[in-house]
Amino acid sequence: MFKSARIKITAWYLLAILVISFIFSIAIYRTVASDLTARYVNIENYIKSNVRDMEKIPPVLKNILQNDLRTAKQRVVIMLLLANGAIIIISAFVGYFLAGRTLRPIEEMVEEQNRFIADASHELRTPLSALKTSTEVALREKKISGAEARNILEENLEDIGSLELLSERLLHLSQYQKGEKVLAYERINLGKSINVSYKKILPLARKKNIEINIEVQDNYIEADRVSIEEIILILLDNAVKYTPDGGTVSVSSQIDGRNAIIKVIDSGPGIGPRDIPRIFDRFYRVDHSRSKIKVSGFGLGLPIVKRVVELHHGSVSVSSKIGSGSTFTVRLPAV
Repeated sequence: MFKSARIKITAWYLLAILVISFIFSIAIYRTVASDLTARYVNIENYIKSNVRDMEKIPPVLKNILQNDLRTAKQRVVIMLLLANGAIIIISAFVGYFLAGRTLRPIEEMVEEQNRFIADASHELRTPLSALKTSTEVALREKKISGAEARNILEENLEDIGSLELLSERLLHLSQYQKGEKVLAYERINLGKSINVSYKKILPLARKKNIEINIEVQDNYIEADRVSIEEIILILLDNAVKYTPDGGTVSVSSQIDGRNAIIKVIDSGPGIGPRDIPRIFDRFYRVDHSRSKIKVSGFGLGLPIVKRVVELHHGSVSVSSKIGSGSTFTVRLPAV
């Protein structure tokens, strides 16, 4: 599709250049031809005014002058044709190159969109398949007890929760990327925001018997409070999910020069060097099969973190080693 579009754009470039070149060539030819004719007339008038006996001028001289005039005009035409030919050839290569450069961002955007649709469809298929399977199995049973029906409903509720989380994060990521989500900047206390996110993640941490150590100060930044609390919650949620039962998670904040630094450290299985460059890609999830930790998720949390931090003119990074946990560091401009 893009190859044919590139050829079409090149053809339009060539057509525009040909029209412009043709118009300029006609203008140049007329100007040069008019100048040559005027010079010929001037020479002829000069001869008539300075030679008393016109009969003494051989006719061949007039023919020579006329032939020179025609030859000069023909040379102008040939030079213009050669110049136009060179312009067409050069324009074809340059136009093809420029068409490729013009279409490249569009091609990348379409590829990204197609990949997004494919990944989203894949992620949606898993909970939907689970819902469909459990419902079909329940319908095949002629007699089903109340306890069995309750278990099925609980499983379906979990799958519905997964679908709700996926749709919510897809919506948030789309809004952040398109700039549709308006950020309400205000002076916020980073320590309080971390505590708000900590309270939300505490039930999950207690369920896994994970201790969360907090070391925060009353650091102030100009930011959107809801977005900052969301990214802290995402980082804490990931840390708790990937930390084995009985492990520890630490979260801290401090001021370093002009930056407020948030660190979330877990004691999980760590991230391999091959995965770190892609950890913030949409729908990308690290394979933790070696650690025997089963983690649910869609690979959308960290892309949201990265985009929110970028909108706040900050940066996010990760350092990790297999078997030694991971450290996520967020830097935001301090007040």
